[in-house]
Amino acid sequence: MFFTKLYSVDDKYDVLDHAMAVWLPGPHTFTGEDTVEFFLHGSRAVVDAVSKNLSKLENFENAKPGEFTKRSFFNGKLNQYEVESLHDLIFSETESQRKLALKQYENGKYMEPIRKELIDLISILEACIDFSEDVENQDLGNVKSSAENILRELKKFQRGAKRGSLIREGVRISLIGKTNVGKSSLMNRLAEKDIAIVSNISGTTRDFLETKLDLESVPVYITDTAGIRETSDVLEKEGINRSIMKAKEAQVVVTVLDATGGLWDSEFKNSEKILEEIFKEDLERILEEKEIIFCFNKVDLISDTQKNNILKNLENRGFKNKKVVFTSTVEEDGLTDFLNVLKSKVKDLCSGEGNEFLLSRQRHIILLDEAVGELEFFFESLDFDKALAAQHLRNCADCIGEISGAIVNEHVLDRIVPIALERSQEP
Repeated sequence: MFFTKLYSVDDKYDVLDHAMAVWLPGPHTFTGEDTVEFFLHGSRAVVDAVSKNLSKLENFENAKPGEFTKRSFFNGKLNQYEVESLHDLIFSETESQRKLALKQYENGKYMEPIRKELIDLISILEACIDFSEDVENQDLGNVKSSAENILRELKKFQRGAKRGSLIREGVRISLIGKTNVGKSSLMNRLAEKDIAIVSNISGTTRDFLETKLDLESVPVYITDTAGIRETSDVLEKEGINRSIMKAKEAQVVVTVLDATGGLWDSEFKNSEKILEEIFKEDLERILEEKEIIFCFNKVDLISDTQKNNILKNLENRGFKNKKVVFTSTVEEDGLTDFLNVLKSKVKDLCSGEGNEFLLSRQRHIILLDEAVGELEFFFESLDFDKALAAQHLRNCADCIGEISGAIVNEHVLDRIVPIALERSQEP
């Protein structure tokens, strides 16, 4: 690397910039090819001037989006899963996403040994078919035992993939409840800006509003929904339907109630009915399958005695404190407990078993599901058709190979450029 002046192509006395330049001979470069890099001053005028002069050189061509990554892939410097990991790393927005993206670089380390073991099992099974008289039943038993271990490992990856997907795509939290319970105020306080219109007039929010937060280094999308009530207004009905849809999509559902007026008991019963109506299930099952938080808002307007009475009655109903939280949108620390509960829920959803490997891309998750399915079909067919069982093992190995990057199908190859940098232009 050396310091130099960059001159105009047309006028050797016209200095474009004082810059650093470096010559990088292949194949020890990112793309594997000979490379020259210029380090310019970052103004738009300087960059445009240098780019304009470079375009006057013979055989010059601007890089397309993902061009360097594509060349690196075809020159064997990056494999398929490394390309996808690079994409995720470039567009990571939180610490968890950054770590997850870097972890994807170890994809082959975890998946390729499984594929090789499956290939070994296929060879043993095919030997059992072709030379059945010379192969002992013990060999078949070993194949079955090894396949069972692989199935357990793949199911462990399946469980981790759910967490990986949430880290990559984000956790969705939906605020639901009746009108005028303070959902929009909670939303504004969480976002620390005025996103929703706040009014004492019922039915102010007629469509869902969304904001993005970073909780526990995980992207979280908070959705404020239209108040659920009986109405003849067509627009409000549509807003309520969208609220129900958002609640079904969410991993965490916050049911907001008004703690004032001594009517909390009837409000709570109404909230139970709302949840049952949204999910079409009994409340106990909803509480087991969905992360439900009951949020009593406007706690600044009630006494400590009233608050304790609410807690006591809820405990008698069988609700634990971790599913119940009190909030105030006017007090400075009125949302502290609420935020702590949200962080705890997000952490529970996304934390795994130590430094475990997590798949996160939807394509990988689909392939993993297919691999598990093929392995289960293998066990079903092993006793009556060994040739069919071997084919299921082969299909499973192919799925694992696509995840690890050992096998690249044409459809994936066609996507290498847009996957690499689909939303940006490389320099």
